[in-house]
Amino acid sequence: MKLRTLALLGAVGWAYSKLPRDPHEWPAYAGEQVAVLREQVEEAIEAGKRASDRRIAQLDREVEEASPSGRTKGP
Repeated sequence: MKLRTLALLGAVGWAYSKLPRDPHEWPAYAGEQVAVLREQVEEAIEAGKRASDRRIAQLDREVEEASPSGRTKGP
């Protein structure tokens, strides 16, 4: 229980240190942070897709190298 309380207080303190001091500016700041977060999520998704494509290509090369004839029979 004490660890949870300490973590919660730390998170609140960190968030407060990042917020503008004027409460009237909080909605604009929240909007900016949402936009930044959306951009980061899109970048992460694209990076995941690229990594997946690279891994699939690597697996295809490994299968081709491991096959006796050097090429797999496929479509």
